[in-house]
Amino acid sequence: MATRKVLTALLMILALGFWSGCGGGGVEHTDAHHDHDHDHDGHSHDHSHGHHHEPPHGGVPVVLGNEEFHLELLLDNSAGTLTAYVLDGHMEDFIRVAAESFEMIIEPADGVRKTLEFKAQESGRTGETVGDTSQFIAADPMLTEVTEFKVEIPAISIKGRDYTGISFNFPEGNE
Repeated sequence: MATRKVLTALLMILALGFWSGCGGGGVEHTDAHHDHDHDHDGHSHDHSHGHHHEPPHGGVPVVLGNEEFHLELLLDNSAGTLTAYVLDGHMEDFIRVAAESFEMIIEPADGVRKTLEFKAQESGRTGETVGDTSQFIAADPMLTEVTEFKVEIPAISIKGRDYTGISFNFPEGNE
């Protein structure tokens, strides 16, 4: 009988510890909605700063609205591309959007502003299509030469919500 009470108490302590933990701290997250062929093995989130989230590809986080959504930006200087992934508010799930493209204005240290068009990317493997994708890519020769620049996103619409006048410095982001 005493063994049964000890076992019950131990199970209650374990259950309490499990249920009282930070919403995901130290727990490996898997992404059931992630269809891309990218290195995205489980990642933990540091919740000690309140609103900091880790971009799944190690890119630059950009908050949209009151953390309803995020963009993750990845600069590839060798290819001259800047990739934008649309993610949920916790940067865990990829959000497919209807947009075929959106624009971003960048201004490197030389002060020459350039408008980049981010085009929706299709993937036969994931089933993503233009008008139903979470990945957008802009290509420009200038992107082979810059690593820091000011960014302005005049407007972007995600799931019926419009976000305008988003400004930040790259690679710092705005989170």
